[in-house]
Amino acid sequence: MACLLLASAAWATKTVSCDQGSGMLLPEVMLTHIRVKPQLVLTPYYNNSLWASNLTISQRIHTPSHGWRPWVVGHVATELANGTRVLDHDVPSFVVNSAGMVRLEVIVRAAGSTDSLCGFTTIRRVLPGWVSVLPPMLTTVVAIAFRQVLLALFSGVWLAAFLLNRLDPLEGLLRSADTYWVQAIEGSGHPGVILFTFFLGGCIGIVSKMGGTLGLAKVVTKLTKSSFSAKVCTLAMGLVIFFDDYSSILIVGSTMKPILSRLAVSPAKFAFLIHVMGACLASFAPVSSWVGVEVGYIQTQYEQLGLDGDAFVIFLQTIPYRFFPVLMIVFVWILTLMRRDFGPMLALEEDALAEQEAVSRRRTDSSMSMASSRRGMSINSAKYALRSGEVGGGLGYSTTGDPILVRGLSSNETSMRVGDEPRLLSGASSDSGSGDGAGAGDGGALAPKPGAPQRWFNAAIPFGIIIVVTFVGMYLDGYYTLRGEKNPPPRTLVNIFSNANSIDALLWASLLGTMAALFLALLQCILTLSEAMEAWVEGVKDILEAIIILLLAWALGGVIFDLQTAAFLSEICNGIPVGILPLIITLTAFLMSFATGSAFGTMGILFPLVVPLAYTLSTKSTAHAASNVVLQSVSSVLSGAVFGNVIAPIADNSVLACMVSGADIPLHISSMALYVGIVSVVSLLGGTIPCGLGWYPSWVGLLICTAILIGIVFVFGKVPSVDRGMARISERTALLSGAVAESGGVDFYETDVPQKRRIFCPCWRSK
Repeated sequence: MACLLLASAAWATKTVSCDQGSGMLLPEVMLTHIRVKPQLVLTPYYNNSLWASNLTISQRIHTPSHGWRPWVVGHVATELANGTRVLDHDVPSFVVNSAGMVRLEVIVRAAGSTDSLCGFTTIRRVLPGWVSVLPPMLTTVVAIAFRQVLLALFSGVWLAAFLLNRLDPLEGLLRSADTYWVQAIEGSGHPGVILFTFFLGGCIGIVSKMGGTLGLAKVVTKLTKSSFSAKVCTLAMGLVIFFDDYSSILIVGSTMKPILSRLAVSPAKFAFLIHVMGACLASFAPVSSWVGVEVGYIQTQYEQLGLDGDAFVIFLQTIPYRFFPVLMIVFVWILTLMRRDFGPMLALEEDALAEQEAVSRRRTDSSMSMASSRRGMSINSAKYALRSGEVGGGLGYSTTGDPILVRGLSSNETSMRVGDEPRLLSGASSDSGSGDGAGAGDGGALAPKPGAPQRWFNAAIPFGIIIVVTFVGMYLDGYYTLRGEKNPPPRTLVNIFSNANSIDALLWASLLGTMAALFLALLQCILTLSEAMEAWVEGVKDILEAIIILLLAWALGGVIFDLQTAAFLSEICNGIPVGILPLIITLTAFLMSFATGSAFGTMGILFPLVVPLAYTLSTKSTAHAASNVVLQSVSSVLSGAVFGNVIAPIADNSVLACMVSGADIPLHISSMALYVGIVSVVSLLGGTIPCGLGWYPSWVGLLICTAILIGIVFVFGKVPSVDRGMARISERTALLSGAVAESGGVDFYETDVPQKRRIFCPCWRSK
């Protein structure tokens, strides 16, 4: 009973001090085997008089296993030589080796005196160190098992709050809401990040609704005259529409699909082009729907660690270290400009060329009869025959909608997609349109208004304003900040931008960009005021889930900080060389993003863990500057988190790329897996590892990796050949002819075609 009363009193007791405002700063919960560094905080006056210039601090602790330890005595000075008073003092640190309740007593005396001036008693609970990793572990498990990042982050915050608040599940839930969620919103710079992201999303919504983004994309399509120029234009459009991954994939895909389908570009290659450009470029573009979230993560961690630097400037500094997304874009350009492919993508490109050749031959050969192959064999029988090993393992048919070629029939006359409604197939091509307005009706709430003129400057002006105002605003803010200092450093560009408040500049820019978009829409009478505001709201809705993820990630970071998870990890990882830490972080981000399909979720889970860990380990190493190690660790999280967006089949970007291009998700993932794997390995071996070890700077790593990728494409890549494609088609046609002969023909009027289950975007928006 006495123990229970002591425990109850311990929970109720916070700090007893001789003057209100003085006390001991200690973690809410201590961990076993983790050194605790208490801090003594004094009020300016004691009993209406100044503190003595020199104080003697005596402290002792009581633990369940060892009882009272001997007194530890230290000395602090409350007045410096220049007369400045010091009120915060570090006192001797200690380690507790057993779990339970501990009591810390501190007595303050004037130097040389035996009389006590002030005393403090603080009681804390000590938990086993491994308990501190349970919240991030639960977050990871829930995210992977249920594919729900929001639920995962919520669970992690609740579990950590439960551990911090007397192991009471209800109190943990309440503290999650009224403490950690509120702190996440009120954190330094957090409201600005949220407002900036809202305004940017609303601006994108207005621009999309009045047809500006589609008009900007169409400027590029005028240059397409061949499959090579079409691929180049597709990539160029991806560069133009850099501000959002969803917008890039949907707009570029819907605009270029009719053009590329007529120019013998396979759906898998088309999906690869738009997927890589959309997912990778937006992740590090200085003005995008991602930047607010990423800057928010960076700012929170740097403030918690007490590191100097503007979050947006640090964001820009991470770009050269984001080897995977940067090299992924470089690689897709290398493949396109060298006109080479290899692996599964080469076979698909050759099949597309052969298909185009077959169509051309059928159109010029009017004497060939088509009637003999029109009846008898069911589509199901043909599909079974084509997928079986007896007829080439299914190489002649795919659920992408690639045509089934039957002897005597053109591709357009024999193509049926799984999931299409039964129909009489004529020779008309489904892609015979010019491509103007393609996709205009498929963008949902943000689709261009019917009849809206698709003018490129309606997108270029608002986004141009955002870009210009961001950098001009940062320059002016940093300039006047330095101007107001007593002893300012030289007003170089680096110092000016380092002292600027990027959050304010981004907020100004997004607000002015939104006003410009609204003004253009109303001035040209494209949208009414009501329609423009509805589009703005829809644009905000489009990024709302990302904001909620960001808020929960901020809350998780705060509660993990209180739980000292980073201190425990740094203790058990004490022997890890700092130089390979970026490699470990990148691989962890690769695995987590692939499992969850969410870049934002991966960032939210990893940032509160790895950044404090990197800082703690770097401070113990004399070979690496702490700021550089933290910068590379931040870059590793941001870089590795994009991996899942590129290759995970459950990622929204993968689903959108397949929906727009007509490629099947398994075929799309398998066709680009070799490419993604090569870039991943090269980025690690040529960039992450050597730069982490300090062998050479990041720009050298990018050049070396680029040279390696060029060499790989040159050695293993081949220009797609019509002859090789025709040979494969001839082989499949011969095998199919045997199957047709056995069944008596193909029935193109059969109505029992099994419908392919459509794969929609997951119910969560994962970037």
